[in-house]
Amino acid sequence: MTEVFVINEVEKLFEMLDECLANINNILGSRYLKNARSKVEKLQQEILYSSDTIDNWLTCQKNWTYLENIFNSNDIKKRLAAESKDFDKVDAYFKTTMKKA
Repeated sequence: MTEVFVINEVEKLFEMLDECLANINNILGSRYLKNARSKVEKLQQEILYSSDTIDNWLTCQKNWTYLENIFNSNDIKKRLAAESKDFDKVDAYFKTTMKKA
């Protein structure tokens, strides 16, 4: 249930970013924009950067989930004990960081 909620919220966020970019593109197409063009272009770059950051974040989370499934295996924990301990430390840090974000 929580995963579906998160997916819906991420989709809404991307829809809002796309809508903002469409509005900014319309504004940039205006011939009356001379004085504020640099500010609008800066805002456009910030929105594009935000969108790319969220995309990369989602990719990282997807890859992390893959690694988490591997290192949660009892067989892997036995065979790669030191690596599993290292992963557990990094995993705790990663999850704390994701909660803050």
